[in-house]
Amino acid sequence: PQALTAMFEILSEPFFQRALLAGLGVAVVAGPVGCFIVWRRMAYFGETMAQASLLGVALSLAVGANVTVSVLVVAVLAALMILLLSRQRVLPLDSVLGLLHHGSLAAGVIATAALAGPSVDLLGYLFGDIFAVSTTDLYWIYGGGVIVLGVLYAIWQPLLRLAVHEELAIAEG
Repeated sequence: PQALTAMFEILSEPFFQRALLAGLGVAVVAGPVGCFIVWRRMAYFGETMAQASLLGVALSLAVGANVTVSVLVVAVLAALMILLLSRQRVLPLDSVLGLLHHGSLAAGVIATAALAGPSVDLLGYLFGDIFAVSTTDLYWIYGGGVIVLGVLYAIWQPLLRLAVHEELAIAEG
């Protein structure tokens, strides 16, 4: 009974409810998107994007901008770079992702270390803290999730064709 009471006290805490909502929101979006990532043999994509976002953190700290906006801008630029590099035929995509992953992590660590002022908690930015999710973060998660799922719904068939057989999908237009 005492353990059950303690559990219900935790469940009633706002920080726990926000963390639960954040985890559920990310899971709902990550499921369908993750399928295409695995089917296209781009499993390293998420890790590459996460490490590239560290450059966005360094940029926001350097200029005093909003961290979320800076990370989003750098993530979009990194995704465009991956898209451009995926069209070349010299290196396989997983090798390109591996190179970008480690290169962007190194660049982010160097850029963050070069910042003047107090030291930056890189672990907090790299891994985050789900219990520190704010209401604004929930708006970002669910707003972005709705947009991503809407776009995914609109282009589901072409993406599925590309994932199953790229050459046949290109031939079909």
